[in-house]
Amino acid sequence: MSIAPILAKYLDQYVPYDVMLHEPTPSSMRTAEACHISGEWLAKGVVLRRDGGYLLAVLPASHRIRLSELRKQLGDEVDLASEREIDQLFGDCARGAVPPIGAPSSTITSSP
Repeated sequence: MSIAPILAKYLDQYVPYDVMLHEPTPSSMRTAEACHISGEWLAKGVVLRRDGGYLLAVLPASHRIRLSELRKQLGDEVDLASEREIDQLFGDCARGAVPPIGAPSSTITSSP
């Protein structure tokens, strides 16, 4: 599996990055390990719902979203998007963190 076309189109406009192929992994930190990079250098996206729309939070694999802190900054209406919502937004992406067994995966890392 390569990078999703929708995501690549956006990143190509705004962010320098590298794509690294790797075996499927169950988490972003395991992906960092498989790619032999720090979790600080691996970007993971978390889709949030707010005011009837969506936000994409991009953070290092070694970090976690703290909804309580995010709600303090953005308002109580911020929540995680459901898998169904994510499927509708990113129809060209495999569902969940683990692609189908045997499929190669790709990872986006920031470019220094």
